[in-house]
Amino acid sequence: MTETPPPPPDSPSGGSAVPPAADPAARLAAANLDYRAGRWRDAGREYRAVLDGQPGRAVAVAAAYNLGLVAVRAGTPAAARERFQEAVDRDPGGRWAGAGRGWLGRGQQPA
Repeated sequence: MTETPPPPPDSPSGGSAVPPAADPAARLAAANLDYRAGRWRDAGREYRAVLDGQPGRAVAVAAAYNLGLVAVRAGTPAAARERFQEAVDRDPGGRWAGAGRGWLGRGQQPA
């Protein structure tokens, strides 16, 4: 049985009307829409842009976790483990760290 990953987490700031390029939380929210629509590559590019552009912000933790979900969808478990571990390392006590640990703990072996 193939386990479908949950949808990525929503923007930690609740979203914004600001264009995605101008606001990392809005960019994360736009990437989440791509993910939910099955455009995982597009979502992955946006998550990567958020992660690279905002390395010290909370949106980077969500972006790292979401990149793990994209990697699960892409069938690249090693990349998924790296991104989930990154979410844990960036914010060990945070919301997405617990979710990342869940994936790491079960070996997140997609079928």
